[in-house]
Parts: sequence; structure tokens; C-alpha cells
Amino acid sequence: MLVVCIAEPVPETRELLARLVARRGDRAALWLPHDGLGPDHDSDIDVLLFEPLSTVGRHALLHVRERHDRAVRIAVTDAHDLLPDDHGGHHLLVQPFAPQELVRVLDAAELRAGEQVEPPAATGA
Repeated sequence: MLVVCIAEPVPETRELLARLVARRGDRAALWLPHDGLGPDHDSDIDVLLFEPLSTVGRHALLHVRERHDRAVRIAVTDAHDLLPDDHGGHHLLVQPFAPQELVRVLDAAELRAGEQVEPPAATGA
């Protein structure tokens, strides 16, 4: 199960993304724009879904780069033609997109997260 932080300024889009994440069996953590304090939990973040052209998205991106550098960053926007080349995401989802596209990117993130886990040390008998 991944912890997916959602930094999206539009409440309806934010809730839709959270439902899609939960439907997959992952935990959605909302980065709420009105609190300005970051994600609503203290655990690690595996994936950041963020709107790179919004203030809330940029704040979340800075936080994740500083404190969760292994997290997969997925930029979600409908204004892809306005994005700079370095928008901060490892992946880009252009709205509207099919739910299967998000699932595909989260599946890849889960594989990447699994590769980063250290195998247990062998014990000598």
C-alpha cells in the first residue's frame, strides 16, 4: 500500500483523486491549501500527486523534495502547454485522463518503492 499525498487546489478534483487512490487500495493524504501546513499525517510519502502551476502544488513539491526525496512525483494538470520543462514531476498526467492511466502510474510507483526497500539481513546460524 502506497501513501499518496494529493496537492490539488480544486476541491472536486482533489476528492476525485483521493477516491481513485483509495479504490486502488492505497492511502490518500490530502495536502490542504487552506492550512498551509503540509500533509495531514506524519508518515512517509511514497507518491505526490500535485498541480505544478498552483501555489499549493509548488509548496508540496518543495516539501517532498526536502523531506521525501524518494517519493515519485506525478504532475497532474490541464494546462500542460504552460508547464516549464522542469515542472518537478517524474510523470505527467494531463486532465482529463482515464482512471486506468493513474492506476498505471501508481503501479509503476509501487514497483519503484518496492525496489527501494532494503532486504532483511541474513542471520548466521
